[in-house]
Amino acid sequence: MSCLFHGDCSPLRPGSLLFVVVAFLISASTALAEGELFIIGGGLRPNNASVFERLVADGGGALNCRIAIFPTASSSLESSHRFSATLQRYQVPANQIAIIDVRPSNAAVSASDAANIELLKSCNIFYFMGGNQHRITQSLLNDDGSDTPVLAEIRTSLAHGGIVAGTSAGAAMQSRAMLAVSGLPDEIPDEGMDALDFGCSDNPGRRGLSISPGLSFFHHGIVDQHFGQYRGRLGRLSRAVIEQNVRYGFGIDENTALIVSPSGLVEVCGTGYVTIVDANQAKMVDGPLGCRIDGLRVSSLANGDQFDPATSTATISERKQAIDSNSDLNRGHYLITDIAGNGAVREAMFRGLAGNTNRKQAGIWLRYSGTFGHGYRFTFEKTDRSRCWSGTVGDVDSYSVQDIALTIEPVVSSLQSLETMLPHDVPSGSAGVACQSLWFRGIMAVDSDRRLHPDDPVTRADLAMAIASAIHLLPPAGDSPVIADLPEDAPLYDAVAKVLNSGLLELDDAGKFRPDEPISRQDAAQVLLNVFSKNGGRKSNSREYDIVDQSDVRPSQLNSVVASLDTGLMTTNAGRFRPGENLTRLDTAEAIFQILDFRWKK
Repeated sequence: MSCLFHGDCSPLRPGSLLFVVVAFLISASTALAEGELFIIGGGLRPNNASVFERLVADGGGALNCRIAIFPTASSSLESSHRFSATLQRYQVPANQIAIIDVRPSNAAVSASDAANIELLKSCNIFYFMGGNQHRITQSLLNDDGSDTPVLAEIRTSLAHGGIVAGTSAGAAMQSRAMLAVSGLPDEIPDEGMDALDFGCSDNPGRRGLSISPGLSFFHHGIVDQHFGQYRGRLGRLSRAVIEQNVRYGFGIDENTALIVSPSGLVEVCGTGYVTIVDANQAKMVDGPLGCRIDGLRVSSLANGDQFDPATSTATISERKQAIDSNSDLNRGHYLITDIAGNGAVREAMFRGLAGNTNRKQAGIWLRYSGTFGHGYRFTFEKTDRSRCWSGTVGDVDSYSVQDIALTIEPVVSSLQSLETMLPHDVPSGSAGVACQSLWFRGIMAVDSDRRLHPDDPVTRADLAMAIASAIHLLPPAGDSPVIADLPEDAPLYDAVAKVLNSGLLELDDAGKFRPDEPISRQDAAQVLLNVFSKNGGRKSNSREYDIVDQSDVRPSQLNSVVASLDTGLMTTNAGRFRPGENLTRLDTAEAIFQILDFRWKK
């Protein structure tokens, strides 16, 4: 018989068939109307009382539950023994816990062993350990895909109120479509990138994402695990639900359980989050230049929150309060440069959008081959349906977010040394130092020929981008401003909105920004002074300046012109300020270089 048993509360010989059967029949399990699923994202900590106590309680309590542990996904019994010891810490008697040793190496016998099946008839919780999920399906499904007797008995128990639970691999196998890494030579790959680049396949040796039949305990979507901890899980789950024509994907963090009731209602329990990907309106275009996905909706729920797949509605823990969509708890955001990293998606959804006046949050994810990088931009955006909550549940501060729009699009980048990428037309001397300083920090851009064009007029758009990149500016609170000549999806819209919100530049009477219009030196003087002030600059005592063309300066702007000279933001040429001439890109670079006051200049 392939069963290992724990405990010694009987004079019967431990390990004997009679001992096992008698011990499990001493107290029959409490029957439930229908069964539950506990789908755990891996990394379940022994001190996670909320999950362990809920599992034991739903199984009829510590004195009534009968737990069968399956080491099937693992290559050893060690983790199963540790899990048994943890259950005993939660008052489950040792003689109510059994390890059912069904693994690929012995499944030809153990998956139909009469003693195992007889033992399982007395169990009401069936717990699958982590490891390789293919080992579970390989052991419990026949070659034709039908159930082995052991799996059939588990399904019977589930239909009569039993509980199927599993962590990591034991979570992945519970949905109809089972995800796994495939075709990769190492153990820590960016499998999400591979899913977007190479797609899904039922061939585990093919590059991309392996999708094979799971055990179909969970009928409401695809399960993914280690979601917030392993790289790129949002990318691979997003592609999987679309390719499998499944509406929902459930990405479960470590130390967190998704508890599924008989009605299909799901509840989050534990310390992490469950990310729900809704592909109901998603569209995917896949081709030579990567995979683009539009129309996804993403939600993230935490301990105590519930979700109904039938109605696509969330019920948030009463300990959380709704966050006003225009709350200025946070204002603005930064580009998340590794959206595949640990916790990066939560950072995007929570700090980037929940309680933030910002309506969009972007993150990128790149893989490099030499100096060339390719990857994907993830853009998260609030919609009219988006809702956010925050509060303290179980002594842990947490957020909940529902219905955030998500777009995934291909991008490229490059890693090259400064020497090979320097602009061709950097001037010499101190002006060149200013230009290099701003170019390297992304404040002054070059064109496709790697030219700065320092003598060209600076446009209002150029100036807005440079200012927004150089100093910290808050975006507008509330709804985004309407700019008549600049659509909200324009690349420079966010920078212009920040500059307008800060009062550094203004719209004209027609509500236009006039992005391509040059700005005169005298108009720029006050703008640059205000930027200088916002960055903590202090004006010195004004000196007298002999401005040869002072009569050409508008009287209302004379003070700002003089102050710009006094602070060194602007200069004269042979005593001429040239107020009506256009501010050049070099003028702008030198002024912002002064404003930033780099420490290494001292």
